[in-house]
Amino acid sequence: RLELRFSTSSGGVHRFTICAAPGWSGVREEAEDHKEKSSWTLTIHVPILSVSWIHRHEEVLALRLKGIRLEMGQHANERNFDIGMQHLQVDHFIDGGELPVVLNRRFLHINSRWLREKAVQITARWIGGSHIIKKLSVSMVPYWLNLEL
Repeated sequence: RLELRFSTSSGGVHRFTICAAPGWSGVREEAEDHKEKSSWTLTIHVPILSVSWIHRHEEVLALRLKGIRLEMGQHANERNFDIGMQHLQVDHFIDGGELPVVLNRRFLHINSRWLREKAVQITARWIGGSHIIKKLSVSMVPYWLNLEL
């Protein structure tokens, strides 16, 4: 029942803080102790993540992710993993200062039915200690790929 919180200070320093989840006093009731003792869930939210690849002291490729949500957990003997992101974009830098977009999400206009969907979503549920996968789901909204580099 802990929560990981993220904030950015005025100087651009990223701060992660672990604190008690809202509404939890830290005191457990006896009846609650006898319930699922092996249950846990870890949830991580990242608003924006940008990763760049540098070659010969120049940036050549950039990956930008928005609205990342990662959740992992275990309930009794069942385990789960869920990751999704609202936006995924890959940019390629070339000589001359231009920035061609290599991979980008399609249908970003306000009336698109795809706008509500996560760009990429992967979900898995399985039984711990065995090779039985109860659910595996991978979904992705339409993307376009620019091959004219």
